[in-house]
Amino acid sequence: MEKDYGKEVDIWAVGVIWGELLYTLEQNCPNPKKRRCMFPGRHCFPLSPDVMAEIDDAGIPLSQRNDQLDLIFNVIGTPTEEELSFVTDSKALTYLRRYAAKPAANLREKYPEGSDDALRILRSMLKFNPFDRPSVD
Repeated sequence: MEKDYGKEVDIWAVGVIWGELLYTLEQNCPNPKKRRCMFPGRHCFPLSPDVMAEIDDAGIPLSQRNDQLDLIFNVIGTPTEEELSFVTDSKALTYLRRYAAKPAANLREKYPEGSDDALRILRSMLKFNPFDRPSVD
């Protein structure tokens, strides 16, 4: 989306690792063979587009299989216009606005044995808008 990355992207990364660690708890995933990474996408416009995806006249994919953002939005919900406010690239905004609105997932269902604090911290680190994430301070 944006080309300038700050410390906020590190908070996202810690959130993903935190979510994956929560999922390794036996109570959250009893079968170790079913444990997977949190967002196992293969493609994401514009950095790694699906070369097989249909492209519109503006050069934006209409849909992509195994799309990273789709997997993320299944957990955090699709961003609101307010949450998109930091995105300045018009192609990225067009692409993001193509996603059907969906609510954030219930983390309690994914992590039934996660403490309220653990899930609150996870949700705070996985905010779409990087400026809405907690800081390391």
